[in-house]
Amino acid sequence: MGNIIDYVNEFQSVNFKEKPFEAVDGLVLACFAYFDFGKLVPSVSAESENVTIVDLSKSSNYEEMFLDTFDPLKSEELFQAMLQSKRFGSIQLNYYVNEHDEKEEKQFSAITVFFEDSAFIAYRGTDNSFVGWKENFNMSYISIIPSQRAASIYIDYISKQTNGKIYLGGHSKGGNLAIYSATYADEKVQNRIVAIYSFDAPGFKEDIHTQEGYLRVVDRILKYVPNSSIVGMLLLQEKNYFIVESSVKGILQHDAFSWVVENGDFVYLDNLREDSVQLNSLLNTLIENISDDERKRLVDIIYRIIIKNKIRTANEFVSNWRRVAFGILIGIKGMSKDTRKAMTQMVRNVFFQMVKMG
Repeated sequence: MGNIIDYVNEFQSVNFKEKPFEAVDGLVLACFAYFDFGKLVPSVSAESENVTIVDLSKSSNYEEMFLDTFDPLKSEELFQAMLQSKRFGSIQLNYYVNEHDEKEEKQFSAITVFFEDSAFIAYRGTDNSFVGWKENFNMSYISIIPSQRAASIYIDYISKQTNGKIYLGGHSKGGNLAIYSATYADEKVQNRIVAIYSFDAPGFKEDIHTQEGYLRVVDRILKYVPNSSIVGMLLLQEKNYFIVESSVKGILQHDAFSWVVENGDFVYLDNLREDSVQLNSLLNTLIENISDDERKRLVDIIYRIIIKNKIRTANEFVSNWRRVAFGILIGIKGMSKDTRKAMTQMVRNVFFQMVKMG
């Protein structure tokens, strides 16, 4: 089964005029956004010329790009495929932002990729930092998280630096930021948006789906999730989405390198797995039925467990799921009876899913 790396290799001699930009290209750039461009791509304040992938490959800081990604080997393999590709080898890069603020509980990063007459704003999802995990959890009880505000500021800035078409996208939290920033962008900016790609992204605490800004761009929102999606089904979501086959099981499907690509497109499925549907229903029911104060307490419990066990990736979560489950059951003892009951059921469901995954 092929993946996005195979896709880049297969279409390396085909430019964007010959094969227009589409969803798999969006996922390639969403994964690209996880690379560390700190010493390589100009920041928003630098006011410097665009750089190319070739420039990055020749930098003395080349290897640093991949060190903090979830899969450094596959990340470098993707970069090398892009470098050798006529399709991606000619893209230009600028306006890199990477912000971590533990006090504000904020993790935000974005980069703008230029191709043909268009700009793709790629928002990074949750990275390997603890503050990134914390901000993700905070979405369950905070209406607007700091990175959403930053994403809105970013698209406004980029729109003033460019004149052409705009694409937006991101994986995980990055997809949420793409939808949020498009929703609250100026109407003139919205008119320039071609597509908004959301790859297995969590939804929103507050329902933005009736906002005027959202209704103006909803026809351009393209949401993709794997068939055992968990992250991409959390909170208030888009009603329409595409289901993609993955080469792995369970929560590990959040890894975009596992999404199956054949003949220039994703391999699509008709339905989510039933165990995924049940778990998502339980999670969202729990979130809906407890107060913001209890959500915050629950988030703090889970966050302490993650820090204690030094969990930074989905793989590490799977490896430590017994400790996580035990820690949650201990931590919720002081919470309401209904919350304890719901959390116990959730932990049980996660247990069965992990058993199925082997």
